[in-house]
Amino acid sequence: MSAMLPPWYWYLLSAVWGAAWGSFANVLIHRLPEGMNIASPPSHCPVCGERIRWWQNIPILSYVFLRGHCGACGARISPRYPAVEALSVVLALLAMHHALAIRECPAPLLAMADFHFLHLLMVLAFIDFETFILPDVLVLPGVVAALAARTVFNMVCYDASVGSAAAEPLSGAAAGFGVLASIALLYRALRGREGMGLGDAKLLGLIGAWLGPLPLILVILLASLQGIVFTLLLHALRIPLPYPRPYSGLTTQEELDEFFGSEDSLRFRPVPFGPFLALAAAETLLWGEWIMHQVVHNGLYG
Repeated sequence: MSAMLPPWYWYLLSAVWGAAWGSFANVLIHRLPEGMNIASPPSHCPVCGERIRWWQNIPILSYVFLRGHCGACGARISPRYPAVEALSVVLALLAMHHALAIRECPAPLLAMADFHFLHLLMVLAFIDFETFILPDVLVLPGVVAALAARTVFNMVCYDASVGSAAAEPLSGAAAGFGVLASIALLYRALRGREGMGLGDAKLLGLIGAWLGPLPLILVILLASLQGIVFTLLLHALRIPLPYPRPYSGLTTQEELDEFFGSEDSLRFRPVPFGPFLALAAAETLLWGEWIMHQVVHNGLYG
């Protein structure tokens, strides 16, 4: 059916779909750490509590029309809201572009699946950056969904049997979790303190369930390199990371003060690894083959 419709139709549909889910991403990023219900109450201003009308809640456009302020009390709206919505649109467009280039699978279905994988990674990256927590309530259902969806796609697109179709996502999830969990437990045993949480291992398990085991090599490499560059830039420019906010039921302000306030030096300030894993997973999904071609061609034969 995708071949019967022009590409611009699918790109337009993807942009609208991405914008709508970007608005929902903001709900998750704000409400989950606060311990709030994601469905109720309806969207409202966190300062005055006034309910946000539908015309004030149009992704990206409402922020522009309201000039970044609440329509009721005039309180400033965080630029994170339109940024997340815009990023969600970009991810939807990239997912569609990637799916249209793959002939074996129905492009609309593959694009939707890839987008929701990327959308979940985006939500987890923002939450981890702000709270240093990768919530199980998102990661674990994501693993199950990725295992099921990738198995179905392997059966439909590549005519694989149930066993062989499920082997790749299962081995990817096991490899992803096992690698980082082993590193985290070994570091704790050797140093007597936590250097990497198991949330990162669960996230890599989610990534492995969707991408498979072999792409995890590139994911870990890209995430590590980009994390190191980011940390070195923060240290060189003496830019401190924003202080993490408590995650309801998991961390308290006192615990954060004890963990993050014990050392003022930027050299010892923890940096969340989840955002870099999410970024590297997106890069591997969308451009992994091109990156590996460049590495092999220019690195081995250049």
